[in-house]
Amino acid sequence: MKPQELVKLYHAVLEKQTERKWFWSRKRTFSSALKALGHSPEEILAEATATLLSEGDRMTPEEIDAAFSLTCQPSENTQSIDLLHHLLALQNHYMHEEVATGLQIEADPRSVEPLESAISNGLEDDRFNHLKPFERKCFFALSEIGTSEAWTAIDRFANSEDAEIREFAKEQLLRHGRIDAPNKPQTGRAEQAEDAKPDNAPS
Repeated sequence: MKPQELVKLYHAVLEKQTERKWFWSRKRTFSSALKALGHSPEEILAEATATLLSEGDRMTPEEIDAAFSLTCQPSENTQSIDLLHHLLALQNHYMHEEVATGLQIEADPRSVEPLESAISNGLEDDRFNHLKPFERKCFFALSEIGTSEAWTAIDRFANSEDAEIREFAKEQLLRHGRIDAPNKPQTGRAEQAEDAKPDNAPS
């Protein structure tokens, strides 16, 4: 299917889901809506995936959003790793956080290098990424993969010159017990007692 056809189908699915008889239904899913519109969820999944892989670098953010949303159906874990890697490397969309979350769920060792590259390169359009939530989700994906290669990448980023990247890496190392928590300065009992004395108390 052409990108604009996927956009129209995506909006048709959303409209179908808002119909009164669907709104409170437990079957209010993309799959059931696609079937009600006369489409096979599996065929739409294949069509949307193929379009993203072949034309993704020429599609608009709206087209990628629609096509990617359709690839999330009809069930969990239906997106191919190749598609997620392809979208991770593209800069012409706003779905990077969703892609990183998908890679965290999949936890495939093949994703280590693409995730490492994504963290290093960042996003060209960072208007909605000034706190770097995308990069942070990439670190969660790496730690979920958990191979020696993944931890080597995280260890390397823990020495990054970028303070935020460095902290994201250390966050995962700390969460998984690979580094100790920083020691907080402890005040001794004598110092605490001295501080507790009133100003006019004898020394």
